Amino acid sequence: MPVELLHVHQQTISCYLEKTLPSEGYLWLVADRSENIDLNSLINQYTGKTLNERHIEDLKQPNHPSFYEGMTDYDLIIFRCASDLKESAKRVFPVTVFIVFDKLLISLCDKRDDNLEKIRQLFADQKRTVPGTPETLAEFCLGFLVDRYLDVKQGFDTRLSAWQKKLLQVKSVKVDWDALLAFKTDVRRIKTLCEEQVDILNSWRTYMRLNTHHVDARLQQQLVINLNDVVDHANRAVKLATQLQQEVESLMQLHFTILSHRTNEIMRVLAVVTCIFLPPNLITGIFGMNFTSIPDLSKPHAFYFAVFFMLIFSALLWVVFRWRRWV
Repeated sequence: MPVELLHVHQQTISCYLEKTLPSEGYLWLVADRSENIDLNSLINQYTGKTLNERHIEDLKQPNHPSFYEGMTDYDLIIFRCASDLKESAKRVFPVTVFIVFDKLLISLCDKRDDNLEKIRQLFADQKRTVPGTPETLAEFCLGFLVDRYLDVKQGFDTRLSAWQKKLLQVKSVKVDWDALLAFKTDVRRIKTLCEEQVDILNSWRTYMRLNTHHVDARLQQQLVINLNDVVDHANRAVKLATQLQQEVESLMQLHFTILSHRTNEIMRVLAVVTCIFLPPNLITGIFGMNFTSIPDLSKPHAFYFAVFFMLIFSALLWVVFRWRRWV
């Protein structure tokens, strides 16, 4: 994605080629984080200000955690997105950066992330009103990114249903434990990221309540209200991720419970079979001893009597086990 400088004014977004800030509206700079951009030169050209060197280093990190810091001249927000959770087998959480000045919003996104492009398309199709300040535009973008975490629930529910079918059919399905653990890791990571989003949104909301140097009181009040709504969405995402994590863990416990129950059933059948054949084995062992004289061994019907008693004892044990409902 090349560097794009856009002029936002009166519900329109257009390319901007001037070297100074516009007298009306504000600028929106959209760029790829991987591009070699001299941000401080661009910012100084339009605002006369620069970013802190530590923040410049943070922007260079490819997988920086979610982060917020409010400075005198600008606000810095680093947000982990959820772009490819439903489509890709390899989970990626691209980073989107928002740097908010009085009349300039800088959005730096990962080249594998298309969320900002979708946001611009919403404005182009006139499905959403273009925000009137950099702060409200950044808040709208954050709300859109937070809602993407809510969108992934459908994809995770589908995968959870598939795992339910596999784990509850223990007799015929071999479980791919690596894939299941990867799914569980995805859920846990989503929960962690959602909690991070709640933290940074709360931090920005608190900062906006305590500082009025960016916007006037009326706009600040509306922005705080909007941020409250975004925080509510983020909290919903946390609850959904927590619920999904609990369901995965419960499903695994249920699978092991079923396995244990099936093992107990097998052991019970083996124990019953062993008990039924124990009397015949005892009689066979007695008459199979190597003594020179065993009573009744020489009688002509001794063999039939022995077999008869074997069957009687086995039948009696079977009746007892059925009466006790052990088989």
